[in-house]
Amino acid sequence: MSFLYVNESKCKKDGACAMACPMGLLQVEPGQSIPKAIPGAETLCLQCGHCLCACPHAALSLTTLKMEDCVPLKKELHVGLEQAAQLLKSRRSIRRYKSEPLERCDIEALLETARYAPTGKNTQPLSWLVVYDAALVHTLAAHVADWMKDMLRQQHPMAAWLQMDTLVKTWDAGADLLLRHAPHLIVAHAPKANPMAPQSATIALTTFEIAAAAAGLGACWAGFFQLAAGMWEPLQKALNLPEGHISHGALMLGRPAVKYYRIPTRKQPDVIWR
Repeated sequence: MSFLYVNESKCKKDGACAMACPMGLLQVEPGQSIPKAIPGAETLCLQCGHCLCACPHAALSLTTLKMEDCVPLKKELHVGLEQAAQLLKSRRSIRRYKSEPLERCDIEALLETARYAPTGKNTQPLSWLVVYDAALVHTLAAHVADWMKDMLRQQHPMAAWLQMDTLVKTWDAGADLLLRHAPHLIVAHAPKANPMAPQSATIALTTFEIAAAAAGLGACWAGFFQLAAGMWEPLQKALNLPEGHISHGALMLGRPAVKYYRIPTRKQPDVIWR
């Protein structure tokens, strides 16, 4: 049984599915034949769903991906460039949060959006750790502070570059500039050996952050945490990720305590046209 099913009564033989397939796995003579999979297509298929989603007639399915599972686009939800540009330009890295926790369903909605971020060959390598408990977020920040103190003892060049002495003094004085007293922390993790994971995590976390801004929530990249997670064993143990997994990036998350009303300027792009 072929892994491709075509409803011949719906198929208009327009070849849209074949044109959309990134691997060129479908053969069709536009206007004359229904699409057919090339030999070995089942092995080569990325399960990306491009063929299904490009068919305006809902005429085909895969054994592993059904047409009825693909959500139809709603024209009334289309976002134009002007709206998208304002969202992207007005997004701020939030470093002051209200103390109350978010509803879990709000975080789940952001994860639901982030799971659609593109990944190399549609490998979808990421898993997620949601540190929901604010007290545990504070504990993880303490591990980051301990890492910085160790880096200062070693006189590691990174310590001076990141001004860790100031960050540690501030921490010891009771102010958290490491995870910013955020109520939640979102960690994207994946097998260390997966070559697709670092870029996939960056794209997915960026998607998550933009979705958070659209929802009126605030996020900020946890850079100090990510550096420590790669170097400090006590923090790695505290994260308790699955065997072989490492953190590939993290975001602080919460409800912003500051509102913004304008878009600040940025440098003009340095562009070479060829």
